[in-house]
Amino acid sequence: MKKITEFVKKYKTEILVLLVVVFLFRSCSSSSKVRKLEKIKTENTILIDSLNKLVPSQNTLTLGKLKSQLEVYDFILDEMTKQKITCGDFREEYVLKPKQNISKKIKELENIK
Repeated sequence: MKKITEFVKKYKTEILVLLVVVFLFRSCSSSSKVRKLEKIKTENTILIDSLNKLVPSQNTLTLGKLKSQLEVYDFILDEMTKQKITCGDFREEYVLKPKQNISKKIKELENIK
């Protein structure tokens, strides 16, 4: 134990300088790692944002589906008109009401955007 204390007393400034240098290099390497990770995070964020633009949202998909359904009801009404079919109850209950409901849903979804 005496030898250790004598060694420390004799070389205390050198030991202190060595420790300071070691901690300095360790802290610099840590900060460079942090900078690299931040750069990678920024690149990944940009990549994810660009990919999100490619994927349609749920509202867009629902809107497309509703517009397709609306086209089907329009086609049915056009064919009924061409064939001069006047089934009042059928037309009212099974074609016009669903078409109006779909039109309302489309307007709601378009207002959300």
